[in-house]
Amino acid sequence: MVVGIEDKKHSHGKCAKVLIVLRKSIDEKSAKRAIEKFIRNELDEHMIPEEIVFVERLPYTKNGKLDYFGA
Repeated sequence: MVVGIEDKKHSHGKCAKVLIVLRKSIDEKSAKRAIEKFIRNELDEHMIPEEIVFVERLPYTKNGKLDYFGA
């Protein structure tokens, strides 16, 4: 899940924060390295997320939709 967070350093006043749910068998350190490598190779510099956060589960609203504001 990718959400926008406030960041005064960026020209639009926001940057990306990524929330990721890992499978239990995946090591967090190796996953973070692989994700960062993928990001560097595939995304333009202005698209690189400011934060990568691993969570147990993604936040949902009472209606069952992803809660971007609660992230």
